[in-house]
Amino acid sequence: SSTFNIDGDSDFYWTKLAVHAVSGDDATDVSSELLPEINIIITNTTTGRQYMNQQVPVSNIAGNGRLPFILPMITYFPAKSTIKVDFFNASDNATYSDTYLSFIGIKAFLRSPT
Repeated sequence: SSTFNIDGDSDFYWTKLAVHAVSGDDATDVSSELLPEINIIITNTTTGRQYMNQQVPVSNIAGNGRLPFILPMITYFPAKSTIKVDFFNASDNATYSDTYLSFIGIKAFLRSPT
């Protein structure tokens, strides 16, 4: 699993998702035409909200760097949220040495009171 924090100076509106994986010890890039055989679960650990009730193939909710998947609905992460992604290898043949999941969206800076 992996976690990341939303900056404290801004909220984040998540709009797109992209994935890239590197396979095996020789660090071979997985073809950008084929998404890796990885399942994921995304959880906002600050609120306890899990965005799926079971493992979901990353190909169902992510595109590649050239064509990221556009979420059907914008997802709001408040400032200082912690997001956790659990990765599960669903391939019988591939071992992924690195997986990059890019949460693409809009930072909405908090206004200071006037």
